[in-house]
Amino acid sequence: MDKSLITEKSWVCEGEVLKKSFVFESQTQLALFLLEITKVADKMQHHPDCDIRKCSQLHISLTTHDAQKLTTLDWTLAKRIEECFKNYSA
Repeated sequence: MDKSLITEKSWVCEGEVLKKSFVFESQTQLALFLLEITKVADKMQHHPDCDIRKCSQLHISLTTHDAQKLTTLDWTLAKRIEECFKNYSA
């Protein structure tokens, strides 16, 4: 578990789910970011649950459904998502 994701990157651990919300300047930015993390998730064969709100807010939840808990796959994907977000944050 990488606690820096929680302390420095605003991820929240709720039970066996790792969550974070992202805000974008436009719906286009959100869509491009989502496409980027989808490609990463496909390569990892581990996919986040995503919820889009108000066209510029993206809520991401990570858990390993088969294991019914957080695993290293979730923490690794969260790190990769953060790496992708660097291209979209101010």
